[in-house]
Amino acid sequence: MKARERLQQEAEAEFANTSRDGGGGRRFLDVSTIRQILVLRDEKGMGGGDIEKSLGLGEGVVGALGQKGVVGDVRVGKATAEDAGLYG
Repeated sequence: MKARERLQQEAEAEFANTSRDGGGGRRFLDVSTIRQILVLRDEKGMGGGDIEKSLGLGEGVVGALGQKGVVGDVRVGKATAEDAGLYG
């Protein structure tokens, strides 16, 4: 429980700082950002460092998801207009 509380405090502090400094070096991710990473890496062929730089992530965050195939984006059916930001 203590580890979870510590991580929650770190994530909240990062979120508060991201709002002020523009987001450099983030390491806590939401599902939308993870999907963006996976699309950029697996479908668009971008390297981890380039993705981290473009999304304002900390060094090694993309690598922490593992190699292609360990974590992936699974879609059921066709992409909708809602998905345009991720796949366009």
